[in-house]
Formats: sequence, structure tokens, C-alpha cells
Amino acid sequence: MLTSTQLRDRDVNFVLISNGNDWVEDNFAIDLYGRVLSIYDVNDEIGQTCDSLFAKATGLNH
Repeated sequence: MLTSTQLRDRDVNFVLISNGNDWVEDNFAIDLYGRVLSIYDVNDEIGQTCDSLFAKATGLNH
């Protein structure tokens, strides 16, 4: 997420694995760029969906 935010390249692909959670949003200014795939296990108590990060992102390609 940090690399996507800093690189700001809409043509780069990223895979996020169990990264979405309130702590990340509270401690980092994430603005996703590029093509981003988010994978998480619904039973994971820490890693959650990145839907809120996707909703705020200004540079997503897909």
C-alpha cells in the first residue's frame, strides 16, 4: 500500500494480502494507485477488506 501510494503509477499491478484494517488507516495516509487486488481470509481477525481504502483511492486503474 505504501509503495502504491508513493509510486503513484496507474500502470503498476499490486496485490495486497490481509492488509486492510483500522490501524493502517489511522497510521498511514494511503492513496492507492494502479491495478490493485486485495486478498484476505474472512476468518482473519486482523487483516480485513480494503474496501474503505479503495473507496478513497484517487489513482486506481482497476
